[in-house]
Amino acid sequence: MAAATRCAPALLLERWLLAGPPDGICRWRLTGEGVGRVGEELAARWLRARGARLIGRNVEAEEGELDLLALEGTDLVVVEVKTGWRPTWAREDSPWRPADRLGEDALARRSRAATRFGRRTGRRARVDLIEVHALAGERRVQVTRWSDVGRSRRGHGP
Repeated sequence: MAAATRCAPALLLERWLLAGPPDGICRWRLTGEGVGRVGEELAARWLRARGARLIGRNVEAEEGELDLLALEGTDLVVVEVKTGWRPTWAREDSPWRPADRLGEDALARRSRAATRFGRRTGRRARVDLIEVHALAGERRVQVTRWSDVGRSRRGHGP
């Protein structure tokens, strides 16, 4: 009998989102929480590639858990990550997006946390929303970022 292959989530992130768990190699299945962690990892990589410095993941705050905390220049950024995929059978023009799951109450809590952390650190603080949207039929992951959603949601944002 062959030795069991250990699944390394960091190596399978994009592949899993696009095609599901690889057959025969690993029977790795993700729960809803696991899908969120996959999206957070992809968002963290995306931010780092654009020069942000990550200073926290899954930060426990009075207002609830903050997915990512980053520094961009002199700004402190609370990053909310929403992850999802469009199955191959879904219509291409389907209006649903992972970002649609960020409710007004959750956004208000993130904004309060950003304000509090900003005051504490003496930095300008904002809330950004990153959507990790796997487009299974196209075999790609689309990352979209909305900056300062606490302000833009009042009539503009996602």
